[in-house]
Amino acid sequence: MSEAEIDLMQDYINQRVHHRKPLQYILGTQPFLDLEILVRPPTLIPRWETEEWTGRLARLTRPRVVSNKSEEDIGSRSKSGSKSSAGWFNILDICTGSGCIPLGLASALPESSCRLTGIDIHDLAIQLARENEATNRRLLNNNPVQFHQADLFHPEAVSMFLNWQRTSFDLVVSNPPYIAHSEQPELEPEVSKWEDPKALMADEEGLVFYPKIAHMAMKLLKTKTRRNSPIVDRVEAPEIVLEIGGDHQADAVTASVREAGFTRVEVWKDLADRARCVVGSR
Repeated sequence: MSEAEIDLMQDYINQRVHHRKPLQYILGTQPFLDLEILVRPPTLIPRWETEEWTGRLARLTRPRVVSNKSEEDIGSRSKSGSKSSAGWFNILDICTGSGCIPLGLASALPESSCRLTGIDIHDLAIQLARENEATNRRLLNNNPVQFHQADLFHPEAVSMFLNWQRTSFDLVVSNPPYIAHSEQPELEPEVSKWEDPKALMADEEGLVFYPKIAHMAMKLLKTKTRRNSPIVDRVEAPEIVLEIGGDHQADAVTASVREAGFTRVEVWKDLADRARCVVGSR
């Protein structure tokens, strides 16, 4: 190793050992599906649990996207050759952070099939998400991804989201803040010292965002077309996906999603066998 490389390595070790800086922040990137996501404090580092369910969602969503694309492929083309707003499968990510979820979905879904929008209240997160879109654009299969700064609790939030997309959505996903304030003392320094507490912490139980997002999703989703199909209890094609903090939140978030009007609701477990997502469809 050269002297410069040795100095750099010593600096990395100092940051990691003495300042407890996460390795991802030191290196500046975190792999996510087939992408390299830029990361920097205080925007949250993408976790493996989120990457896992994003990949699972992409696999389950692909048949819906393919069906939607087949139905609209010719009829929705304008004279200029571009799709009308109705010809896309539209996805909204609430509390997008680095943008890893919509970017990951765009990279895993068929070419020129979907439009994705990510929203976050923090300007630094939106700036980083837009950089991630630019650096990963060639891997996004010509699926447009846009990011906007917005407050989920703004009274005109639904109207703003629909205006940006110019149509309703087919799928709403979110990885909102869900750590309870009582859990804050248990956080490792890599989290508590470096990541934005507003992106981590919710209320005393970590549940305040879920009823809001679930009810908002019912207003944002396209009107469901009733078809003559067998009645099933399982969620074959999710219309809402909410990441949760574990088994202790599963029942409460499931109840919130059902109360909002989703009739089929399931809990997805992660590879560590912990409840990780509540998913629903109408």
